[in-house]
Amino acid sequence: MSIELQWTIAGVLIPIIFYLVDKYLNASTRAAKKYLIYKWLENKKINKKLQNTIYEFAMKYDGWNYKSFTDSNLTYKDFYNNLKEKYDLEYSDVAYSVLKKMKLTKYQIDEFIAKLKIQEDNLNLLQNSIDVIIKKYEQENTLK
Repeated sequence: MSIELQWTIAGVLIPIIFYLVDKYLNASTRAAKKYLIYKWLENKKINKKLQNTIYEFAMKYDGWNYKSFTDSNLTYKDFYNNLKEKYDLEYSDVAYSVLKKMKLTKYQIDEFIAKLKIQEDNLNLLQNSIDVIIKKYEQENTLK
């Protein structure tokens, strides 16, 4: 086989290989990125719901200065402000725009998703704890 024929074959095969790699390997990365954005948006909703729960409770019972948890000196006001501050930083429109534009490897996306899942679990635990505290508080106040 002549060198010209080898170069011609290589010239045809290389773009085909790059096309296939881009189509199949990057498709997996694109799908993972879509899931990452979905998880991020879900955590944003959960965080906002938790903020609203705390706000409504504190406003209804004038509970801003109550301790939020028995094992902590953190008041509902502190808890709400910390949660809101973190939300404003991590879930802003700018953060969303940056996340959408970021070029991430599949490994980076998987790591980010894993952290979002942990964050989701923690937010859900907090929401459940607050719900139990509110229910207990409402039951105690209806008995009085």
